[in-house]
Amino acid sequence: MQYDSLATFVSATLPPSMHDIAARELTWDFDSLSLYTDQFVRITFKMADENFVGQMMNFSASSFMDTSGTDVLMDHVVYTPILVCAVDPNDKLVMPPGVREENYTLKDDLLTYTIRFENLGNAEAIDITVMDTLDASLDISSFHVVNSSFPVLTTIDGQVITFFFKNIWLVAQGTGFVTYEVRPHSDVQDLTPVENLAGIVFDFNQPIVTNTTTNTLVYEICDHVNVVFDTTICKGQDFLGYTDSGVYFDTLQIGSICDSFTEIHLTVLEPVSISD
Repeated sequence: MQYDSLATFVSATLPPSMHDIAARELTWDFDSLSLYTDQFVRITFKMADENFVGQMMNFSASSFMDTSGTDVLMDHVVYTPILVCAVDPNDKLVMPPGVREENYTLKDDLLTYTIRFENLGNAEAIDITVMDTLDASLDISSFHVVNSSFPVLTTIDGQVITFFFKNIWLVAQGTGFVTYEVRPHSDVQDLTPVENLAGIVFDFNQPIVTNTTTNTLVYEICDHVNVVFDTTICKGQDFLGYTDSGVYFDTLQIGSICDSFTEIHLTVLEPVSISD
C-alpha cells in the first residue's frame, strides 16, 4: 500500500512486514492463505491539518501472488478522497463595548461576553471546545452562563473557563455561540485595562485564537469640555494670566479621563489720551 504525503502512518491491526517511510509504502507478507479465506488489516493514519482542507489525497493498494518466485499482480485499487475538516473563523464580543478609543467602561458595569464560532470546513465538527482565561480583574464568583446555541458543559479552574460542546455535529457553514456574564472586582483600580480572548478547538484541530476585547475600567465617564473666550481688556490688565493680544489654548484635566479645552481670543487695547 502507498499512502499520500498528507497522511502519516500511525498503526495497523496487523503490523506491516516493511515500512518504507521515504516511499510511503507499507508491505504485508503472508506465507500462506487458504482457499476462500480472508485477511483483514485496519490501518490508522493521521491526516493533515485544517490548512489543507479540500485537497485530493491518493492511496493505492496492490495484491500480488508469488508464483514460483515471480510476483503476479492480482488486484489494484486506487482511493482518492478529499481531505475534509471543520474550520473555524471565530470572534469574541463584549457588551458594553466602552466609549472612545480606550473603550472606557464603568467599573460597576456587568460585562457580557459572547464567543461565536462558525464551521467553514467541508465536514461536520463533532466536538467543539472553547477555552477562555478571564482577566485577573474579573471576579470569577460572579461568572454566569447566560445562553448557548447547544447544550454546553462548563468547568472552572481558577480563572480558566472551559466550554465543551460534545457530539453537536456542527454542519459545514453552521454556527454556534456561548454567552456569559461576569463583573469586575469591586476594588479594581481606576483606569484598569481588562483584556479577554478565547481559544476554540474544532475536533482535533489546532486551537484558533479569537480577537482580544479590551475595556478600560473607570469610576466615572465624562465628556470633554470645549470653551471659547473672545475677550478684550485694557493694557495693564490680564485675562487668565495673559496680558498680550493673541490666541491662546489651555488644557485642564477634568477627572481621570476628561479634559477642558479652552481657546482664548484676546485683544489688548492701548490707552487713549484725551486732549482739550
